[in-house]
Amino acid sequence: RRGEKVADAELFPPTYTSLSKGEVPWSAEDAKVSLKGMRYGEIESWLTSIGERPSRASQLFAWMYRKGKLAENVDEMEGVAAAFRERLAGMATLEGDLALEDIRTAKDGTRKVTYRLKNGGGVVESVIIPSNTPDGRTTVCVSSQLGCAMNCQFCFTAKMGLRRNLSAAQIVEQVVNARRLTGGGLRPPAAAAAAVAAAA
Repeated sequence: RRGEKVADAELFPPTYTSLSKGEVPWSAEDAKVSLKGMRYGEIESWLTSIGERPSRASQLFAWMYRKGKLAENVDEMEGVAAAFRERLAGMATLEGDLALEDIRTAKDGTRKVTYRLKNGGGVVESVIIPSNTPDGRTTVCVSSQLGCAMNCQFCFTAKMGLRRNLSAAQIVEQVVNARRLTGGGLRPPAAAAAAVAAAA
């Protein structure tokens, strides 16, 4: 099905449960529709509901997820009609409700990337682990929850307890930003399955 794969990331695992009819995810900060919280078909439906062509979903997906684009805001989407960009900017956001706070790099090249949740509650992190093998693969661990219920004694995050699951848009934004930093294709984590499936 068109749109099921973007670049080298598998975006629609079969376990995903779609949003309820008419339901769209919202950005906490500016009360706009969060495009990174929707699957391809949901973006098509949303575009139709506002009187736009559903085929514009392919433009939006390309600008959000294709290598070499990974747009952070609507203004970056060159080649998209100016009138549509202007309308979109007033209604929707490409942001993922995260604010990049810090990037720390270890001697081996591992990067810890921390984000503050724009909708409040705290800080989450992603870890980008470079490969030391000939195939050059990079491992990226993203947060799917604020805190953790696993209670691993070696882990500081587990000592917080589970506060809440992140939204699909917040998970996706970590993946997209890791791709900006590495140019690699990433796979979704296993915890917080519903939000991760929506994000993947």
